[in-house]
Amino acid sequence: MHVTAGTKAQRYVVHIALVRSVRPDSVAIGSVALSIDGAMADGKAITLDLPTLTPGKQKELPFNFRYFANLDQDVALPVGFQPQKVAIEVRSNKKDVAPASQSFPWSVDAS
Repeated sequence: MHVTAGTKAQRYVVHIALVRSVRPDSVAIGSVALSIDGAMADGKAITLDLPTLTPGKQKELPFNFRYFANLDQDVALPVGFQPQKVAIEVRSNKKDVAPASQSFPWSVDAS
């Protein structure tokens, strides 16, 4: 996961790479939930979920792949919001597969 600056102020692109670590006998299908933890200018801690971060109010990022998938999601942060970390949860459509979650410190890559 890495973040790059978008074309406008307070806009960014979150890049997520999904890779299967086992021999892929079938297609992986599911969705990714994304949220950003941080603080507003007044110091109040807040978590922004994907519908809050996207103009289309997208709830999750769907995926369907055999070996790997690259997901790029544009996000818009509110004015005064200071991001601290990105939380990602990968959910399989298979009922016997538990969701996988990981958090990453917020860091914007240089262009």
